[in-house]
Amino acid sequence: MGQAISDIKATAAKQNPEAERRANDSLTGLYDLAKIQNQLFLSTVSNDQDRNKIPIQKIVTDETLMLCDIDMRSDMIAAEIERSCGNFATGDVAKGMGSVLSNSLRALFGSARDNSNQTQKYFIAVGKLGYPLRIDMNLYVYSFTSDALRQVTKNVLIVSATVSSINIATLHEVDIKRAVSYCYGDVEMDLQQRIFDRFMEIRQTTRPGL
Repeated sequence: MGQAISDIKATAAKQNPEAERRANDSLTGLYDLAKIQNQLFLSTVSNDQDRNKIPIQKIVTDETLMLCDIDMRSDMIAAEIERSCGNFATGDVAKGMGSVLSNSLRALFGSARDNSNQTQKYFIAVGKLGYPLRIDMNLYVYSFTSDALRQVTKNVLIVSATVSSINIATLHEVDIKRAVSYCYGDVEMDLQQRIFDRFMEIRQTTRPGL
């Protein structure tokens, strides 16, 4: 599925000093790039004017997940990302998010150009405490071409995730249905319906005057 940076560096250290140096230089450079990408992504989410998306109220947290030497098993990687967001997506919502991510990663791996590729995903979700949230993700994959570096790690996947609070209390039913379709449109209809029903329950309990 993938390894943590520390594991890759430990493996390189066992090979020889030169392999360790190359691994450190390359992975540190990619990690610095990930931090820059994350800052740009945060700014994009904060200022998002896309009318297809439910606007955020406040960014709750942002996280970066970096996996090395991934084996392109999109379903397993999606499950790992899903687990890392476990506090912010539960039940049918988490299942739907995992399915969408698996499809997106499969497309990402299959269409990489110039040894790198990226895509962005947006979800409305329900956390463990039952509050509606919005999760924005930037998925970036980089494949090394140098034989020396490929001995250490073939590729790296960087996932930047931003979790924000949203208000669905004043949304109409059609708005929620449209949002669910926009986020989860490539999962089976039965699961889409259950996700929609969950958000309607939450809207009912958070509407003013109730």
